[in-house]
Amino acid sequence: VAKCRLRRFSYSAPHSHTFTMLTFFINLRRFGKRARLASLRVALSRGFTLIELMVAVAVFVFVVSSASGLFVSSLRAQRRSIAYQQLLDQTSYVVEYMSRAIRMARKDLTGSCLSTAGAKYNYETNIARDRLRFLNYQNKCQEFFLEAGRMREQISANSSAAFGVPQDLSSADL
Repeated sequence: VAKCRLRRFSYSAPHSHTFTMLTFFINLRRFGKRARLASLRVALSRGFTLIELMVAVAVFVFVVSSASGLFVSSLRAQRRSIAYQQLLDQTSYVVEYMSRAIRMARKDLTGSCLSTAGAKYNYETNIARDRLRFLNYQNKCQEFFLEAGRMREQISANSSAAFGVPQDLSSADL
């Protein structure tokens, strides 16, 4: 009984389908039925079926889309976190600035900045309570107010209530 062996070639390039079929036909002539079946199994087991390729592509697409979805959601969360941090920073600055100015407010003994209702007091508010007016430490009339959802400030050139152009205390980007 002769042993069936598949012929091995020393070939540096990767085995291609054509090379495998060539080996199959060489073995078909040289050896018997057993070698032919073994060579046929080797020839058929080297490639992938269309179903296997489709499953592999579907799994790959699912993994890549899941990873990209996680990446996009993490970017959105980071942007939202940065926006909240900027809002917190600006709010902290405005509150600190206003509290320092109000702490240093003086009494308006002359009534030039505050109305008669606020005379001899440190500050006054309007009826809607969206404005706060006081005489600051430099004897200038200063007013904080809320306008269109933004905190603003006006400072007069002297102790009178003749204000200049209002300045924003908060950014319009928020």
